[in-house]
Amino acid sequence: MKINFINSLLLLLLFLVGCNKIELEDPPINNPVFSANVAFNNGENIFWEAGIDSFYMYTEYEYGADEIFRFIGRLEKENCTVDCNESLSIIFRNSVAIPQSEFKIEQAFENPRPPFSSNEIMVVDTVYEVDTTSVYRIFFDIDTTVTASTGQTFYEWFNGPEIVSSEMNPVLDFTNFPNSEFMLKVTELGFGDSCVVWQKQFLSTDPTDRCAVYIQPNYNVDFFLESLVAVADSGLDPFNLLWNNGTQQEINTGPFEPGFEYSVTLTDNNDCQSSAGFLFNDFVVSSTQAQCSANFDYEIEIITILDTVSTTIISAPFDSLQFSAVTIIYTDKNGNEFRSDRAGQNPGANFTINNVEEYELNEKGEATQKLEVEFNCQLWDGNLNVKNIISGNAIWGVAHPN
Repeated sequence: MKINFINSLLLLLLFLVGCNKIELEDPPINNPVFSANVAFNNGENIFWEAGIDSFYMYTEYEYGADEIFRFIGRLEKENCTVDCNESLSIIFRNSVAIPQSEFKIEQAFENPRPPFSSNEIMVVDTVYEVDTTSVYRIFFDIDTTVTASTGQTFYEWFNGPEIVSSEMNPVLDFTNFPNSEFMLKVTELGFGDSCVVWQKQFLSTDPTDRCAVYIQPNYNVDFFLESLVAVADSGLDPFNLLWNNGTQQEINTGPFEPGFEYSVTLTDNNDCQSSAGFLFNDFVVSSTQAQCSANFDYEIEIITILDTVSTTIISAPFDSLQFSAVTIIYTDKNGNEFRSDRAGQNPGANFTINNVEEYELNEKGEATQKLEVEFNCQLWDGNLNVKNIISGNAIWGVAHPN
């Protein structure tokens, strides 16, 4: 009985257990292996995972004539027709140049390593092309008064036949010292009266070799022009004066006619010549005489001018110390490519490989490595517009020889 009772109890327990549902765990889901999580300084962020939203990790390698391996991983969309521009590439250089037959993957991702390449494509550098030129800087100064009753005064400076300034006291630069006459022409326009005066001088760097003459008009009490006086302002005495009417005196008493120009030439004892001219349109001015005269002095300085400062993009020689550097390339939705190797990085830029392990063969049958990396750096487009990666980490894949 006891045995029968025990057997009956066992049967009852088995029955009760068989009636309850047993919860089984869900089968495991394969998480994406490769991913990139990048934050930019403008608030833009990307978080891409291979196998999600059509992103795929492409892996390959290249071997150049310089015997340097380049291991490449690229995360981008496959088989898509919309928003296919976006991609992220990370390219690693091998740490040494070796024959392909002697390749060892263990040497490819050793730490420490230079963080970024700055010369894979080009180096952008500011080249200061400074051309120094010695010039004659001439400061002109009108040292006589030009007055009339009322009106406007106009100034013209000539170097030979060429007008070089319309200022009262210009400052002019000449690469070669002027070898033709300089002329100052002053025009005074008033109400019913006007006068035009001028002076010519040959410039000299030696003050003792200079000479100048100007014409001073004198009027009588009835405001009629009474005489023109040739005033020698500089030069070596004795002076020879010659008016255009043939007289050789200091004072020309006319007769004077409106609209006719009167001029005088001075030759000093060093054969330096200067000339001056006077032309008026009316004898009488309404209130005061038109005391028009033109005379100028000048100072000369020899100075050095820095002509040109330009920025030039130059190719840099390939540096073996950069063999193991990294290049990051980001392409945005609009197809704009930003690269880390278009200029030198800031000192705070960093690229760290935290883990490396073997991974399965890629679609080409090539061996691959899976890397865990973190980084921050600057990227530039073709116009050197900058985009800063303030933080980035990725689980990445690259191919390498078997």
